[in-house]
Amino acid sequence: MKLNLKKIQYRRRSTQRIRTKAKLNLEAQAEKMKAKSSDKHPNVKVGQNVRLKVPDIARAKTDPKSIIAVVIDVKDNEFYQLRTNIGVLKQLYKQNQFTSGSEDFI
Repeated sequence: MKLNLKKIQYRRRSTQRIRTKAKLNLEAQAEKMKAKSSDKHPNVKVGQNVRLKVPDIARAKTDPKSIIAVVIDVKDNEFYQLRTNIGVLKQLYKQNQFTSGSEDFI
């Protein structure tokens, strides 16, 4: 009876160690992915023009494939609120959902 109890306790401790190590490794991997993403997508400032791709489902054949928008607000350092010449877009966007422009159009 005592032998089974010791085995169970050993397995619990072993499982806990494995889970803790897995959590730390996942957090490290997430940090690497965020660093790689921020290198690929440079920071966009308020007032900068961006090009936003329009999904194929949301447009007709004659509609443009992308629209020009301006960043009007940054929330939590990663979500961007955009404005077009028609008005403010309801959705918040992440950096990987648009391409930053080098010139000011709007």
